Amino acid sequence: MILREFKSHRFLVLTFNLCFLLFTFTFFLSSCGPTYPKDSLVPSIVALCKKEYGVDASVQIAGKTLGVYLPLEKLLDSTLQIPLEARDKLDDVVLATSRAALSTDSPIDFYVVIAQDNLVKKIVGLNIFQVSVFVLYISMGKVKGATAPILIEGVTSHADYSNPLPSVLILTAIVVGVATIALGLALVVRIRDAYGTIEDDEITAEERDT
Repeated sequence: MILREFKSHRFLVLTFNLCFLLFTFTFFLSSCGPTYPKDSLVPSIVALCKKEYGVDASVQIAGKTLGVYLPLEKLLDSTLQIPLEARDKLDDVVLATSRAALSTDSPIDFYVVIAQDNLVKKIVGLNIFQVSVFVLYISMGKVKGATAPILIEGVTSHADYSNPLPSVLILTAIVVGVATIALGLALVVRIRDAYGTIEDDEITAEERDT
């Protein structure tokens, strides 16, 4: 009898503690707003970069994409390596952008940091992003220890083959990606003929002056 009452008492205490913790946690979440509200996200990132890292950056939101422009005059040195100073600035801006994007109520699905406002370099960056997505999807279809999905003698189980569907889909995506890059480069050529430059800020300044 005493043991039963002791267990009942422990159960009541445990239930009370759990309810109290649940109530406290719910109250904390309901009263805790975003660190960087949607309406002040852009000036907050600009101020964060300037105050904590001493970096001047331009920020703009387009849809669910957050773009940060960090002008760097010397992004690459003579050996095509990123100098330490430029690397530190990029790391600081990426860190500040990540902090803000993860602590806001704004629906940000993707953010990008641009260090050179050159149209060709933007297309190259887009191409690298496309290839990374291709590799991700192809790797999802690879089965460890399996072979290519070709009927060969001695292989009887479907588990011994890698999934061919991701490779088929990415093959189509590669064709679309090549066409997109070709169209982008063709537009860059036409822009160069029209404005005499492929620097986005110079084109914007010329459009503003006219």
